[in-house]
Amino acid sequence: MEEFARFALFQSLLVLLGFLHVPLMNDPLVLGRGGRGTALMDSLVFTVRVFAPLSVSGSLVLSMMGVAGPVESILLLAPSVMLACLCWSARSALHGDGNHRAACLVSTTGMLTSLLVFAGLLFAGIQPVRAAFMAIAGSSLLALLVATRFDIENSIRRGSVDEGADAALPGLAAAGLVWVSGNVTVLFLAWLGRLEDIAGLRAVLTLLLPLNQLLIGLSAFLMPRFAYLHGSGQFSLIQRFLLRLSLGCSGMALLFVLCVYPLAGQLLGRIYGTGYVAYEGPMRLGATVLPLCWGLITLRRTLLRSSGRLPDLLRINAAGLLVGIPLSLVVLLSSNENAVMGSFVVVQIAMLCAYLLLGRERKVI
Repeated sequence: MEEFARFALFQSLLVLLGFLHVPLMNDPLVLGRGGRGTALMDSLVFTVRVFAPLSVSGSLVLSMMGVAGPVESILLLAPSVMLACLCWSARSALHGDGNHRAACLVSTTGMLTSLLVFAGLLFAGIQPVRAAFMAIAGSSLLALLVATRFDIENSIRRGSVDEGADAALPGLAAAGLVWVSGNVTVLFLAWLGRLEDIAGLRAVLTLLLPLNQLLIGLSAFLMPRFAYLHGSGQFSLIQRFLLRLSLGCSGMALLFVLCVYPLAGQLLGRIYGTGYVAYEGPMRLGATVLPLCWGLITLRRTLLRSSGRLPDLLRINAAGLLVGIPLSLVVLLSSNENAVMGSFVVVQIAMLCAYLLLGRERKVI
């Protein structure tokens, strides 16, 4: 449990930098606003300039929290995070060039490599948390090397990014609020000293997050299409397209529930051991609610980003958290056996309601 809690804190840092990467790197690359360069190296250099200090400082903070020692933080945690950021930039550039197959190959290579490396390191007797750090670093490096083999012209140059820095500020703030929505329950639990509950929550979410990662990949594929439709003024077509996508996400969420709900206890037992079977209830609750919330939120967030409505995105996220955070704490402090997962789910439902209600008012969906 303690090791899983340590990895959960590391994962929170990785997710935070991932959200910051979206307005700074992903969106300019996918939408082609970064300027046309001659090589991917321009984008990678800018990624290093921005995220290397964040990776090092974040790793040192984790070291002070006991996730890893100072030496391991500098030599393993920081490189792992930095390589992940570089891999994200390369994948975004591939999407921006319209080479979605190559981007999918990069993602698949990283995922499969991380699983194989992690399993191999565990078999070699490496501690699970350290093995996870090493697997992230190795898989990101290999995926990055795969990405550099493709002819990527869409790159971000320092000057072009500096010119649009002011425009990215609402996106950065919105990304920070999205991170809060996904980690506020963990922060509450850490404040209360309930590390075992953090481990249980992260164990369940780790089994659900692959679906969310799939949706994030889908957003990079959809952004250029939304941007084209918005730029050409085809708003009725956008609404029909969004409706079809929403119905598709709803169908996928229903299928996911039907597959996971009856097998929740078995999945937890086989993957983590019998000690985690006790989280069957939270697993079922999360599998029932979260896929639909994540799907619909991702679609509407992607539409807002692709149309450049970053101030609207910021206001919607703020409104969702303004309602969701107090409710999350109330649910967390209740005596219900699913209180921890319920606390997380309440925030996601509040965020979805904000996107549906406020987005409809501003005619962005």
